[in-house]
Amino acid sequence: MSNYRTVQTRFWNDKDVLKSVKDCRYLLLYLITNKHINNSGVYELPLTTITYETAIPSVTVQKLFTNGLPKNVYYDFENEMVFVKNARVFQPGGNPAKVEKGILNEFNQTTKTPLWNLFLEAYPYFKGVFPTVTEPLPKGSIPLPIPIALDSNKKNEGKFEPQILEIIAYLNDKADKDFKCVEANMVNIRARLKDDYTVDDCKLVVDNMVAKWKGDAKMNEYLRPITLFQPKKFDGYRNAKPQVEKEKETSGSAKRRQIERLLARKPVQEEQTKLMENGV
Repeated sequence: MSNYRTVQTRFWNDKDVLKSVKDCRYLLLYLITNKHINNSGVYELPLTTITYETAIPSVTVQKLFTNGLPKNVYYDFENEMVFVKNARVFQPGGNPAKVEKGILNEFNQTTKTPLWNLFLEAYPYFKGVFPTVTEPLPKGSIPLPIPIALDSNKKNEGKFEPQILEIIAYLNDKADKDFKCVEANMVNIRARLKDDYTVDDCKLVVDNMVAKWKGDAKMNEYLRPITLFQPKKFDGYRNAKPQVEKEKETSGSAKRRQIERLLARKPVQEEQTKLMENGV
């Protein structure tokens, strides 16, 4: 595993990259520079790992892969493996003999994922090095630590992980925070989702309380998962009117009162003018 990656500057001028939306472009850059990538571009990368390391919501990543994006990237959902076809285009170099040996080792470690067929189509030279494969490997063929430790004894908790990651990423973005996906930050969010609240409900709480507390030096520290998603306060936060709206309302009310006072004074002024004209 390399400590750093070099990327050709032409990456930013690639026609497919230029056509990509922000999340798609960022995902592709991640796929060719992350610590898991290898010589062949065929490597195991769980969706959970992608979401954790990029903060792109899991649903967004799945949607991109399902729609064939980024272009020339293929994802094997069964084995949670990815093939980045142009990985060596953007990251060329290396001793050819060592690169070939490395790719052969990578093939021998994963052997039967269907992604190798796509690799052989892209690099036909290797058809003489190893055979075409058709049968998928059993799930989890190459152990790869997932950053989020799940308690296997807690039934059905894992199904909430993508939503939890999305909510924490949303909070970090809106509140300028950097909360990690550790159990202490996840526990209250998971509990609210179990209570049948939705991801949108959680995001609404974030929006409401960020509007109220972000500019307050004292309250800003409470923009944290353990506070925002606690059971006793969550519904109140969800229904709280943002401070921004209150300020607008107060300002509007003041203007209305000022106009009402002016209108109330107008008849008196008109009467005084008439009296003066009549010499009274």
